[in-house]
Parts: sequence; structure tokens; C-alpha cells
Amino acid sequence: MRPQILTLLSALILSFSFSSCSKTNSSPSTTPPPVVGTMNINVSYPAQGPQFELIISEPGGTVLLDTLAPTNTTIIAALKTNSTVVDLTTVLSQGGNFFSVNTFKSIDASTLTGLTPGSYFIKTKLGTTTPSSLFYNNIPSGVISGFNSFVFTNYPDNSATGSQASSTNNTIALNYLNYTGNYAYMILPSVGLYNLHMQTNAIDTVDCSHLDTTVALTFNRPSPFTVSSLYSSFLGIPDTTDLTKIMAFTSLYTATNRPGVDLQYPNVPVQKYELNVNATNASNDVVDYYCYTNTIPLTLPFPAETDYSLSSTTNDNFSVNFPNAAPTYYAAFLSSANILMAIYAPSDTSTIHPVTLLTNQKSKLLQGVSLSTLAVKTFEFENITGMNYAAFLPYITNPAAIQAKRITSAANLIKTLP
Repeated sequence: MRPQILTLLSALILSFSFSSCSKTNSSPSTTPPPVVGTMNINVSYPAQGPQFELIISEPGGTVLLDTLAPTNTTIIAALKTNSTVVDLTTVLSQGGNFFSVNTFKSIDASTLTGLTPGSYFIKTKLGTTTPSSLFYNNIPSGVISGFNSFVFTNYPDNSATGSQASSTNNTIALNYLNYTGNYAYMILPSVGLYNLHMQTNAIDTVDCSHLDTTVALTFNRPSPFTVSSLYSSFLGIPDTTDLTKIMAFTSLYTATNRPGVDLQYPNVPVQKYELNVNATNASNDVVDYYCYTNTIPLTLPFPAETDYSLSSTTNDNFSVNFPNAAPTYYAAFLSSANILMAIYAPSDTSTIHPVTLLTNQKSKLLQGVSLSTLAVKTFEFENITGMNYAAFLPYITNPAAIQAKRITSAANLIKTLP
């Protein structure tokens, strides 16, 4: 019987061996595919601070780069990855134990030259200034009632350095730093009258017996909104090749509207207008419309509440959908006692996980800093005409690109979350 038992045992072993070989050959390989791709980066981080941290990871979480470098220096690296897009995070110490964090989701890092989002507003070119004084007399009676009765500009963000307005004498005396070659623009918003004056002496007197009438802008309102002229900006550019000569029709210090009028401006020839209308809608969200244009639109395509739907706003599960037109990008802004974070994402990435992403990236600067107390404070999305997400971040982080090619229009909404 022993030979029979041995034969049976041998047959069982042989059968098991064949079976094992068959299973091994039929199962899928668990070996990851070889890395054949390279993503070359050449980026700088213009910011105030001794150093920053740059972390780049694949969408699946694998960290490709984590480096500390001084601000305002260039980082050059070749990332070995098969991914065509990555998640990029910068961490900057703001002093003490407080940090500023920016994250760009799903971006081709090889297309970036900078790492800080800028502004597409026109960058004015400052000239030299001369201390000057103006004395406006013969102002229409009953118009002057104090400082807020008039608005004065000589250049964007350049108002009077000191002034006195007399309702008794109907006069305004003011001092300012005159940008040579730029008009001094004084407007009486309540009556829609203005004066443009080119300074000729250190002290000039301006007769206001005959003032010009502003062009009043009252925008059509398919959806309710209230314009804030203090936070809006309105420029007239006589010559787009000489940005030292620009007229500002609004001021950061005094409102320029009147009942029934949103904005007003002088009827003077210019090559371009740059208009940014800041407003609040019926839900108290902030809405903005920007345009760089030859003519001022009367209907502003502000985003509406129906353009988005938020299903979750937690710090590790922020979910949004856009049932109508897809925006160029959206962003969530989070904060805690130690961190201020902005995370940008394309509209087809409907859910983001900020805490998980930061945790997986294992930031050196954030070691020991709690991420659990981060909370989403505001949410933003923007429609930039002719620009998708892949083009947006390389554009908005590159000051030279912004000045070389101006966008024509953009509309965004910022929602404050409870």
C-alpha cells in the first residue's frame, strides 16, 4: 500500500503545483508602472518673509517635492511622475506661530512661473509729484456741507492730503501731491457736477461758476444688487501706451454716487475705461464685475445664487456644483488661530479635502500645528472671459503676463459662510 499512497501523494502535490501556477499567472500584477514622465518646474515666490516651503504632490497623495527656500528665489526641479497635473502648496511663516498657505489643485506645475496670485487690474506707472494747493471758489450754493460733499483725485489712489470746505463761503481749499501732467478732478456727487484742472502754479484758484455735468451710470438690475462706490474703481485711460496719465473717477475715501445713480464720470475722450463694480446682492454676498473696455456696459452679468450649489462646507469635505456655466475656478478660504489658507480648484473638481491634503503633504513648517480647527470662512468663484482653469493660474501668478495681455471682463461672487 505504501507505493499507492506515495503515488497518490505525488499526484496531489503535482496537481497543487499546477493549480498554484495557474492562479499566479492569472492574477493581475501588483507592480506599479514605471515612472516615465518628467514635470519640469521653474518657479519663484515673491513675498515678504525669511523662507517658504514648496510642496508638490500627485493627486493620489505621493509627495514629489518638499523643499524650504528663501522668498524671492527661483526653484528649479525635475519631478519624476506620470501625472499630468499635481497639487501644489506653499507655506509661509507670517511670524510667531502663524502661517499663510496657498494650494493650487490639479495644475500642471510646469506652466507656472510664480506662486502667488496677483491682480489683473491695470498696474499704473507712477510719475514724480509736486506739493500743490487748489482753491475752488464760487461753488453752487447749498452743495457744500463738509468733507463728504466733494471727491478729489489726481491719479488712482491719490486724493487730497488735507482740505477745508466752507458751506458759508462755498469754497474748498485743499493740498495734494500733484502728479505732473495729470488733471486734478473734483466732483460734487450730490449734484453731478465736476471740474478738471491742470495745475500751472504751486497755488491755483479755480472758478466753479460754470461746472460740467457728469455722465450718470445706473446699471440695469435683472437681479437685485447695491453698488458700493467706495470699493468700486473706475479709471479713464487717455493713452494706453502712457500709464502715467490716468484719471480716477472714484476715491477710496469718499462715495461718488447719489440717489438713483450707481457711478458717474466726466464726459472726456479716453482710449479705454477700466471699471470694477463692487456690489452686494440680496443675500448679502459680495459680487464684482470687471471690464477693460471702450464702452461702459449698462447690464452687468453678476453671478447669481442659482449658479452654484453647496452641499458641504466642512474643513475636509467642501463640495460644490455649478449647474449652469462652469466658472474659470473656485476657491475656498479657511482660517484658524494659526493658519490662513486659500485653496483653488477647477470647476470639475466638485469636492476638495483641505485637511487631508495638508496632512498627506506633511509640511515641515506646519509640524505640530493643529489642522483640525481650520474652518471654511468664505467661498469664491469667478468667470473670466475666454480663460479656463489651466490658463488662469499661469496667468494670474505672472505679473508680466498680466500686463502684456489684459482680460476684457470677469465676474465673481464671494460668499461668507456661517
